[in-house]
Amino acid sequence: LSNVSFEGGAPEILRAKPLPGTCEWAFVTPAREFELRRITLDAPSIYASGATHSMEILIPVEAGEKAGVAIQSDAKALTLKQGEACMVPYGVPYRIQASEGAILYKATVPA
Repeated sequence: LSNVSFEGGAPEILRAKPLPGTCEWAFVTPAREFELRRITLDAPSIYASGATHSMEILIPVEAGEKAGVAIQSDAKALTLKQGEACMVPYGVPYRIQASEGAILYKATVPA
């Protein structure tokens, strides 16, 4: 408990900032080790991540009821429905595709 501050304060409301040339919006936090991003996909667009990323957690918050969101790497493929989550290991390139459009949130470590 010696590391915890119990003093209250006004919450800081984080505003998403678009990342140029991508379908991502970043919620930059004061923490060095955490960043939340929103990925917005229009059907049939594809989001591709390279191998230069930390471990990431992906959660679709809006996805087509029947199709879901397809996430593929060279080794595995899975389909997530709205509200499900997956973890992508460090350095594994992957692709996300949604046939009906989707919004995902990604927890990551800032670059």
